[in-house]
Amino acid sequence: MKYNYRKKWLRESSLEGLPNNLKKLLIDNSSLTKRLAMKRSIRVISSKMHLTKECIHTSKRYSLVRKVQLQGKLEKPILATSYTPVTSIRGRLIAIKFLKDRSLASLLFKKPKFKKKSIEYKIFADHVTRLTFFERRSLRIKVEEVFPKKNNYPDLRLIECRGNIVY
Repeated sequence: MKYNYRKKWLRESSLEGLPNNLKKLLIDNSSLTKRLAMKRSIRVISSKMHLTKECIHTSKRYSLVRKVQLQGKLEKPILATSYTPVTSIRGRLIAIKFLKDRSLASLLFKKPKFKKKSIEYKIFADHVTRLTFFERRSLRIKVEEVFPKKNNYPDLRLIECRGNIVY
């Protein structure tokens, strides 16, 4: 997702008061797993079909809900949950059912790429939740990541976070 300051400044202004390392990790455009150098530190908690609601105004539908825990060198793990509508699982996206301990980005950022449609932040007392919606044609994937506020996050340069290149 290309960084456009005029469109995102209001959303990112809600991140005021957070630790700098966490703030930079939240606005980062690249794969979270690659950024934290956690190749073998993904632990799948569950991967099941559930009846879910994507947002308030939509009806319930069956989705593949995949919950993973990203630990790596961090003191506290990052929890990530992805919601993929069952009707979207076709073609190249069938591999999402067999990801096991691989990163979701290994599937999303391959050609043809999914695009980040929108990002929302919800700040709580002890953690920050980032909701990201990926889209490609009519396929949509919702990813919900929970970041603990106090953790040993890596120190990133702001220019690395703003880049639109996924390494």
